[in-house]
Amino acid sequence: MKDLKIYIAIASALLIIYMVVEYNKPNPINWNPTLYLNDKIPYGTFITYHQLNDIFPGSTIVRTNASIYNTLHDSTSVVLIDTLNKASRDSAVITDSTLVDSAKKQVRDTVSIARLLATDSTKTDSAKNVKHDSTYVAANDSAAIAGSYLIIAKNTNINKYDFAALLKYIKAGNSVFISSFAFSGFLADTLKLYGAYESTKGNSGLNFTNSRLKNPGFYKFKRDISNYYFSSFDTAKAVVLGKNDHGHSTFLSFRFGKGNLYLCGNPGVFTNYNLVTANGAEYAAKALSYLPATKNVYWDEFQNGDIPPEESPLRVFFDNPSLQWAYYISLFGLIIFVLYEIKRRQRIIPVIEPLQNATLEFVNVVGQVYYEKRNNTNIAHKKIIYLLTKLREEYQIKSNNLDGELVERMTVKLGIDAALARDLVNCIKQIGVKGIVSDRELIELNKLIEKLYTQIA
Repeated sequence: MKDLKIYIAIASALLIIYMVVEYNKPNPINWNPTLYLNDKIPYGTFITYHQLNDIFPGSTIVRTNASIYNTLHDSTSVVLIDTLNKASRDSAVITDSTLVDSAKKQVRDTVSIARLLATDSTKTDSAKNVKHDSTYVAANDSAAIAGSYLIIAKNTNINKYDFAALLKYIKAGNSVFISSFAFSGFLADTLKLYGAYESTKGNSGLNFTNSRLKNPGFYKFKRDISNYYFSSFDTAKAVVLGKNDHGHSTFLSFRFGKGNLYLCGNPGVFTNYNLVTANGAEYAAKALSYLPATKNVYWDEFQNGDIPPEESPLRVFFDNPSLQWAYYISLFGLIIFVLYEIKRRQRIIPVIEPLQNATLEFVNVVGQVYYEKRNNTNIAHKKIIYLLTKLREEYQIKSNNLDGELVERMTVKLGIDAALARDLVNCIKQIGVKGIVSDRELIELNKLIEKLYTQIA
């Protein structure tokens, strides 16, 4: 008993130590390129989204998770005017407030200068400061539609209806900025867009073609976030705004009516990992400076497939890996308990012995009955009838006449001795003419029939 207590104490101590270590272990860095606006992980867009008020001072930031067509035309569609003050999801990176503040200041200062230098930017009237709140507005409200539309997504798939709405929106004098790893759908087909990836080893440098924004040296990045480029596009309509150090186009502009469509093939430059560096923040700020200061700035969540934050009470469990596993184990244990308890409880089923074969007993009883009656004649006639019927049905031997011909047929077809066949036929003839059969004669008949069966077998 004493040894058992020692083992329990040691196991409990080890379990406590393990729990403490697991609780204090830093979360591993998530390098998944989510491009989600509330993600602080390296490839989230937390800094870009939460700096929109500084990049576009006085603008109302409008989040929409509806399609482009529904956002711009459907009166039943609603979008959210965001205050940018909501709590974001916890992550394992961007915890240094100094880096974040430095990135924000770099973006804010660079955008202010770059917007003045960029000759391609559309001149617009200064928008009045709009008070931010968390109310919803109808998507077909003309005051809400006017502005700049921003899409940063892993893949952009715009169908013909969305493209028609987007084109109408741009021609009205608005600007649209799309940055994506891949372009597909009607937009890509119309503008003849094909993307590619630099296969050469190392990170591609990026730069602007505008001499006022161009860096003396290329902007350098890490982890291959700048290696995407446009291998093909409609050169008759496109204006190249940026290239990489291989001479491939990475930043394009298309003029439609009074507005512009800007396409960037490297959304990684707008992620947190890039913006915490001065070099990366400067490039991202200059790229966004092509968008004019407008009253509204739309942040599209639909193309990136962003899901609204989970409001269920269970989110507390699912946001914490330890609580998540505890929830699953408890749920599994509950299921096992329910399955065990739903078993039908009843009395022990009695064992029923199977029925025995009583054929032998039946034969003995029948035989005893015949023996008690001593009706030898009846027994002899029945045995004779059974024998002749068997010869007729199984061996096709006619037994109408008990003569020499029957003896010959039995000898040939059955292959028995001629003497046996002759004795059996004579015995049958004798019993047939007698009124009473003795025990000796019945026994003699039975022996001859049994001998016949033996030779046939």
